Amino acid sequence: PAPHILSALEVAVSRPLRMSSSYRCTAAGLPLLLLLSVLGAKRIEGFFSYASRMPNGNSVPVPGGDGICNGVGHTSCGGGGARNSFGLAFAASSHAWTKELCEADSDGDGVSNGAELGDPCCT
Repeated sequence: PAPHILSALEVAVSRPLRMSSSYRCTAAGLPLLLLLSVLGAKRIEGFFSYASRMPNGNSVPVPGGDGICNGVGHTSCGGGGARNSFGLAFAASSHAWTKELCEADSDGDGVSNGAELGDPCCT
């Protein structure tokens, strides 16, 4: 690039940008912020994608409580972190709702995954 353009880029990268009266960010940190935002969006996109691959995946009630369990397949209804036995089985089925996964009793409670998710006939 021309010398005057390079000088402008060097100044832009080294000079802090004023984001608000209490928060400052350098231009060099902006690509990292953008990358983290994209990765976070991909994680959220993955959750919604997985929930849509199983029956009623977006409306599973919290076990023994009120509300919806957003972390179906995880030990916490908040999602993320360790997977429960259903989450491990769902991953092993390539994150697909299969007849075998439906008929299985991943949590060992005597009720099939399909019956627990509202698909007792595994259709």
